[in-house]
Parts: sequence; C-alpha cells; structure tokens
Amino acid sequence: MMGRQFLFFLVLLAIPALTTQMCADGYHESDGRCFYISDVERSFGDAIVDCQSRGGELAVIDTEEDRDAAMAGVNRVVPYWINRESEDLDYISDAEDLNCYICEAPICPVANYVIFNGVCYKAFAERKTYDEARQICAADGGLLAMPRDSATNTFIHELGGGEILWIGLNDRNNENQWLFEDGQNLASAGYNNWSPGEPNDFHGGEDCAVVYDTGHVWVDVQCSLTRGFVCQLV
Repeated sequence: MMGRQFLFFLVLLAIPALTTQMCADGYHESDGRCFYISDVERSFGDAIVDCQSRGGELAVIDTEEDRDAAMAGVNRVVPYWINRESEDLDYISDAEDLNCYICEAPICPVANYVIFNGVCYKAFAERKTYDEARQICAADGGLLAMPRDSATNTFIHELGGGEILWIGLNDRNNENQWLFEDGQNLASAGYNNWSPGEPNDFHGGEDCAVVYDTGHVWVDVQCSLTRGFVCQLV
C-alpha cells in the first residue's frame, strides 16, 4: 500500500549518549523500553527493514509519555517515521519520502543481557566446564547459546571477546549426532561452521563444541575443559 497514509511525528531530538546493557546495540533504554533513533533518512519501507535488521520494529507512539520515553534528551526539530498504528502523530507523509525513524526492540528480562535478532544473550568471561556453564545459564532461565546462522554465530563469538567459548552443542548421547541444547538436531538446522576436519573426536570423548579463531569456527573438545561461554534466554 502506498500513498499518504504512513505516519511520522515531529520531535525534538538528541541521540542518547549511553546504551543500557539490557537493550540491543545502538538502542537506549527509557522507561523500561528500548529505542533506536536513526540519523539516516530512508523511505518508510526501508525504515521498517532496517528496524527489523536491528531486532526491532518501528516504534508505536500512542501517548505523550511514549513520546517522552523515546525522545529522552532533545535539541532540534526533525520528522521521524513511527509505526502506522501509532496514535500520537503530527502529520502524514508519502511512503517514499525520506525521513529518519524510531525503532523499538524488546527489553531483556534479566539484567546485563543484550538483544540480537530478538534473542537475549550474555557473555561470561570466567572459565567453566561445559556442565558448569550450563548450570549458570539455567540459573538465569536460559541455555548455552545456540548459533543457527552465520550472523548469530559471529555475534555470539564477538560478544565473548573473540575468546574460545562454549556453545550449546554436544554429541554426548550418540557420537556424531550433534544436538543443540534445546534438543534440535544440528543436521536439521541447515547451518554449521565446523573448522575443516572437525568434528574429529581427536583425543577421545570430545563431545562438546567451542567457537574460536577469526573465522568463528567450531571444534569439538572434551567437555571437562574450562572455557568462557555465552548464555541465551529462552
């Protein structure tokens, strides 16, 4: 649908300087919500796509309180695309007009987790065995992180500082039948990033996977080793 029916409102803007750890990268937390303020002009459709790529949607602004929460700190007047379901708007623009925009993403329910593609993650630098890491994740209501695509795999590894990290993948039950922590078979996921020649069970009993190196590749190692890890909430 095109035409003059897509909404944006006039606001006073100052991009917030700080990003809480409970919001995705680039978002700021305000009144229990996570907002991203664009400084790049896009069409309405392209703004939607960019918000989705950041794990959010165009923000719904229904009240003056919503507007204040999104616009914490102000210093100039500019128009912004917002969700067309919004009720607090100033005027309407053509969908192909170029404007900045406001995205909103879910907030993580546990402190110090960050959102990537709608999932909350937290890196732990302390070295633990695979089982110890699982227990720490479970205490937060989560699982060891499960990278099911290249972007998530890279994000998880970089969130952990590029160190050798446990990921939620093992073949303890049946050799070479690799399962994610939620029970999904790796073969059905349609993605893996094994290093060439891996998994190889080289030392015997290498039943747990780690991610490492600049290529964010996976290798199988003994589960009793101690490594850093990343948890994801479920």
